[in-house]
Amino acid sequence: IATDGVVQSVRIKEMAVPAEFLYQATPKLDAQAYLMAHIMDWEELDLISGRLRIYFEDDFVGESTLALNLASDTLSLSLGPDPAIQVRRKLVSHDNKSNVITGKRELQREWEITVDNRKKQPIRIVIDDQLPLSNDEDVEVKADNLGGGKLDKDTGRIEWDFKVNPSERENIRFKYSVQAPKEVPIHLDS
Repeated sequence: IATDGVVQSVRIKEMAVPAEFLYQATPKLDAQAYLMAHIMDWEELDLISGRLRIYFEDDFVGESTLALNLASDTLSLSLGPDPAIQVRRKLVSHDNKSNVITGKRELQREWEITVDNRKKQPIRIVIDDQLPLSNDEDVEVKADNLGGGKLDKDTGRIEWDFKVNPSERENIRFKYSVQAPKEVPIHLDS
């Protein structure tokens, strides 16, 4: 190590660690897909908590903090966004109806999420979205069509886990409705 007073980075140890790679995206919040590495049996690697510099395929992708006290049986590391995976979310249809007899109105929304894989190999991607939540018993949120997604009824979270072949596009559509009395303000912006 040079003694010139300049901070130096030194590689202490290099290991090949088997990992499961998948992409994760939440297009409602961010249009980018992030490559994640999930490492099993990480306890055997003798790692310590601290600052982490992440390199993927010899390219620096960012810094993070390794907090092993928060890790479960699988250690998950983000390898950053991949511009070759394009994710878009757009409102396909919306309808607002009022029922004169019941005094309620119904708001319907249908969304489409598109995933383009511009890579030369298939990818596995997990997409997250969410249904609106209500803490008012007079407001009812109903999932009309989840497009194959799994719904957590407590949080409203919808998750899709699927593969996209090279140079292909996959579309997901989901639809929900909200019923509420006319005088209750409802805000469905995204």
